[in-house]
Amino acid sequence: MTREPGDRDGVGLCLRCAWMRRIVSRRGSHFYLCGRHRHDPTFRKYPPLPVLQCRGFDPNPVPPPE
Repeated sequence: MTREPGDRDGVGLCLRCAWMRRIVSRRGSHFYLCGRHRHDPTFRKYPPLPVLQCRGFDPNPVPPPE
């Protein structure tokens, strides 16, 4: 399922994580990619949202766009 960028409750921790990268498809859908999956196969590439707990969460020093 995709979420709109402003849907903070629908995305959860990923929206504030330094490892997250938002992917926008050609059709305009938004996906949240977890960069931790490259280093640790126990992390899902695209975790089910909302993510409420994550052992790999690192707060992003740059706030997400509104």
